[in-house]
Amino acid sequence: MVGDVRVAHIRGRAFESVMGIAVANYPAPKCDGHSLAVDPLGRVITLADAKPGIALATFDLEAIRRTRAAEHFRWQRPYPSSDEPGPPGME
Repeated sequence: MVGDVRVAHIRGRAFESVMGIAVANYPAPKCDGHSLAVDPLGRVITLADAKPGIALATFDLEAIRRTRAAEHFRWQRPYPSSDEPGPPGME
């Protein structure tokens, strides 16, 4: 059984940072396996099982860029310093 807290944490981190995230984990018996990939909206793209193997995920980089530009309020600090870049596509 995959750790629900771990999956929820990764989904939340991807959503708040508006980034795709891939997480690799050792297979059973060392750990519980279940490597996963999550898109910038927190949706699970790939979830492997506990056995050794390879899990593949494809991230649409253009879609991530569009999402980051449209929803920059999720990842941009309220008071960026003058040397920090703005959101992609909104410089």
